[in-house]
Parts: sequence; C-alpha cells; structure tokens
Amino acid sequence: MGTVEQCFEERFSFSPGGRLLALTTEGSVRLWDVAAGRENTPIRTPDVEEISFSVDGALLATASQHSIGLWRVETAVGLFGYATAGEVMADLRIDQDAGRIRYLSGASESQGSSVHTLDVRSALSDAGEEAETAMARFSPDGTLLASARWVPEDGSVRWLLRDGRTGAPLYMLPREPCAKQCDPLLAFSPDGRYLVRGARPSPDDLGTRPRLELWNVEQQKATTTLDPPGGAPAIDSAAVGPGGQWVVATDTRGPAEYWDLRTGRPDAVPVTGVSGTPVPRPDGRMLVTSRGHVVDLPSGVQSFKALGPGETTALAFTADGTVLAAADASGRVVLWDGSLTRRLGTLVPPLGTRYITALAFSPDGRILADAAVGGEVQLWDLHTNRPLGLPLPTNGDPIHALSFAPDGTTLYASGQHIPFQRFDIAPPTAAARACARAGGGLTAEQWRSFLPGIPYRKTCP
Repeated sequence: MGTVEQCFEERFSFSPGGRLLALTTEGSVRLWDVAAGRENTPIRTPDVEEISFSVDGALLATASQHSIGLWRVETAVGLFGYATAGEVMADLRIDQDAGRIRYLSGASESQGSSVHTLDVRSALSDAGEEAETAMARFSPDGTLLASARWVPEDGSVRWLLRDGRTGAPLYMLPREPCAKQCDPLLAFSPDGRYLVRGARPSPDDLGTRPRLELWNVEQQKATTTLDPPGGAPAIDSAAVGPGGQWVVATDTRGPAEYWDLRTGRPDAVPVTGVSGTPVPRPDGRMLVTSRGHVVDLPSGVQSFKALGPGETTALAFTADGTVLAAADASGRVVLWDGSLTRRLGTLVPPLGTRYITALAFSPDGRILADAAVGGEVQLWDLHTNRPLGLPLPTNGDPIHALSFAPDGTTLYASGQHIPFQRFDIAPPTAAARACARAGGGLTAEQWRSFLPGIPYRKTCP
C-alpha cells in the first residue's frame, strides 16, 4: 500500500476514528475505507506534501509548495484552492465549525513559524453537483449562463439557463436524445440574443445524427433546426453571428458548414477548409478558430494565423472587438489587435505551465481573467502585461467559463461541479483581505525598520 519513504516522511493520514486512510502519491491522494476494505475515488492533485482530515472525516486538506486545497472525501471534488508563493507548509488543520484552514508557513529553508488562516466558509456553503457539467458559457454581457451535461440514465443531453449574476436557474431547454456518450455544444451570439446548441455523439453511435438548434433566448423557443448535409459524421464546435444571422459548424472529420439564416442558404460562404473552435468578432465580420483559421465575413476570404507558440485552448475578444486573446496549453496568452495584423504582447504564467480553459476581458478591456484546468483563476493588468497578484482562491474545480460584472469589480465563473462562483475583485476588498492576512499594517517601528528614511503612513485601517 505505502512505501518506506512515505511512512518516514509521514505522507499518510488516518481520519479521526481511523475509518479512512489517505496516502499521497506523485499525482494524487489515494483514499481507502479501512472498515470496508475498499479503495475510494482518489483525489487528483499533484505533488502533495501535507494532508489532514476534518474531525468528521468528510473533508481533506492538502498542501504542496504551490497550493492549498480542500476536498470533499466522498466525491473527491475540490471545494477550495489557494495558490501560494513557494512556501513550506506544515501542520494543516481544518476548523469546520469556523470555516477555516490553519497552517504553519515559512520560507523554503525553514520549517514554518508563522500561523496562517484561510477563510473557506463560502466554499463549504457551495453545494456542488455530483453530476459533471460538460460545458458552460456566459452570454457576452454576462447576464445569462448556459450549461449542458449528458445524462446517461435517460440517454439525453440537458441544457439549463441561469441568471449570470446570481446563478439562479431560469429555465430548462428541451432535452436532446443521445443514447451513448455525447458531448454538448453551445455558443451565444455576440449580442446575446441567440444560443446555438447541439450534441456531438460518440463515433460508435451510428443511431444519432448530429444537428444544431438555434434558440431565441428572449422568446424561449427554437427558431431553426440545422441538419448537416450529407449526414456529416460529427459536429465538433459551432458559432452563431449577431442577431442569429448565420451559424458556422466545424468538424475535424469533415468539412465545415455555414448557414445564412436570412436567406436559408447553406454554404452561402465557403468555409470548407476551416477547423477548430470558432469564435466570432463582436461585429460578426470576422471568424477566428482555435486552429488559426481566419475567415472574413461575408466575403468568405480565408487566411491562416499562428495565434501562439502552442495549441490554442481558449479565445476571447474584448467587447469592442479591438483585441483578441489566444491562450495555449503552456499557459501563455498572446494578445492581438482585432484585425489580427499586429501582435500586442504575451502574458507569461509566473508559476509554470497552466492549461488554460477559459478567458474573459473586463468591460473596459484593461484586465484579462484566465482559468486553468486545475481551477486556478489569474487576473492580468493589460497595461503592464503582468499578473495582478497571486491566483484567486477557488475550489479547484475545472472552470468552463468566466465573465465580469459591468463595473469590473466582480468576476463570475462556472465549473465542472460548482456551476456558479462569484469573486469580489474590487481593490478595497483586496486591500482589506491583505490586511487581514497580515494581521494589520506596519507599525511605526516596523516601518522605520523596513523603510528607513521614508515618512510613516498608515497602511491598513
């Protein structure tokens, strides 16, 4: 079960009462129900050095040199994640009643002499969902959140529309039959008035034909059903233009399709060679895909642009369409002008490789938020192209979509198990959080010690 090294370094832990056993490995924390004699679902998180159960054994805290996590043991679902700056952490403790994680921390060469406290009350209050959400998208203005998941019990794909500012469910869209594993597809039009949705059947599911449906969000009804001509084997991704005027569907195993919904003509614009996830510029006059295909609309003139050094994993335009962000599997984000003629800069992750899953610009275009597959959310100052502090504390749940509030002071996220999260990123809130973590600002004596010759001023209220 364990190795001598693991025992020597105490990289295992029993829950209070001894019913559960946790053991760290290189890429996960393995869990056993000792009483039942069976292994439970492992917690997928790498390089864990410290673990600790809650008093009731329902929660497990983990720590590595770069992060602290909180997990629900029964489902192995992450509830909270907090990025650290290469500290050495020890003596993790979960105070479930107070909603806190406490730990000792110090520099890399020390054993940890400073007590730190993390507030995890909001993470514990998030109910979470055992069923995984396969896909989620915010409308461009952030007022709506659409999500989809495949339900094997009844062989269907289900779509749900939520309030993008509160997370409250608004209504369910009609189910789409899909007997075997299906990957949902969905995308909002740039004006948020329409939603294109569909289901991609598994390759061996010959009984389900791929199709797309255009949904009028305000009227809560389908306006058009689109069947790929010739019985195309699959639809990988789709995009819809402003006002629902056109729909593009791409497929790695066949030609892309374009429907002009004003005239009803398929292939009104030739897009045969286009592949990858398509994203329209907000004015609807350009389409960019994750594979670097650029299509001018409505002329259909195509070009190719290497958007970044690696595989593009996420794309986003600013609200006015003047800047495009392209993220890749290494965590780098390349910024382009809206016509893709000029490279504006590159955002380089400070903590190594991060597979980016979602991007969002603030309404004024000055801040970019990105989310990685491990649930980390990082804010970037686009004036300096530098990160705004450490990643935000999250639940570690893989994130599908991000959106800013109109005033830019709140960030919203939708993940695989936690369908809706809210982050207060207003500067006063960040300052208050920093002061609380530091135990207050510098005293006059500390100021003289660290900043000699500079007049003292109060740094925290």
